[in-house]
Amino acid sequence: MPTDARKSLADLARGVAGEGDPLFAPVIHGVGAQIEALAPAAMVVDATRLGKGLTETRRVLGLPALYVTVPSLAEAEALGAGVDLSTWPPRLTQPAGPSALEADESGAIASSPRLQAALELTRRLAATDGEAALLVGLTGPATLVQQLVPTAVGDQQEDAFDYAGGFLTALVRAFGEAGAHAVVLQETVGAPDDTDVRELWDDALAPVTNVAHFHKMPVLLGFVGASGPGAGDWPDQVVPCLAPAEAAAQAGDIHAVMLPADPSTWRGSAYGAAVIITAGEVPADTRIADLKAAIKALA
Repeated sequence: MPTDARKSLADLARGVAGEGDPLFAPVIHGVGAQIEALAPAAMVVDATRLGKGLTETRRVLGLPALYVTVPSLAEAEALGAGVDLSTWPPRLTQPAGPSALEADESGAIASSPRLQAALELTRRLAATDGEAALLVGLTGPATLVQQLVPTAVGDQQEDAFDYAGGFLTALVRAFGEAGAHAVVLQETVGAPDDTDVRELWDDALAPVTNVAHFHKMPVLLGFVGASGPGAGDWPDQVVPCLAPAEAAAQAGDIHAVMLPADPSTWRGSAYGAAVIITAGEVPADTRIADLKAAIKALA
């Protein structure tokens, strides 16, 4: 029988917002690495250490969910982009280039240590942990296009969005088959305002949401450091992740709330949300005791 957290996410995939408190799921891979006394980059390539760090952090903080992977350039890295993992979150040093658009999707996923560790952890937790809801944090298609071919225009831009959508769909399918419960997409570039690019973006998102919903996973979409769509203009079948001020104005609609990454700014309000996430990683050097106190204050 599913836990309340898993059931609420399955309901959300059907367009039904559950009653009661929202599911709180901050992005804390960097903080979780403290448990294992490892650099985050070392933790995320080892399914066993990743599992220990995340499950223990979840237990200590009393959270109903954990991220098996987070938006951290793993997709771009798998496709050949230069990524500096010496800081967390990682930093893009070199776009992948046009050749990435010809990469075999399954081969790129299979050859990525980070993606493989996250998939293996998902399989293990789905089989052994009957409580935690497992969230999959991925890069949004518009951001992935920028990480692969930032100067693409015309036909190449169309190809880039088509490839980004296909690659993310393959990832969502793999995580759905592994037993995950929700997908969180993060865009760090603004929602397209050009009609043609907006159509490419929508077309890239459509198969992602279709496959996610087949696996009973909702797709949450948030914008970090960039402007999202206007009210009523979000893509079909996604759960908008809104800033607190925006959420207060849309309390009657199904949505998630995206708090700032800094826990010291969190304030106690449900904002009418089904899920509360954070705008990217909580700083990796945040003390677990301070994070625990911030979570308690938020409740």
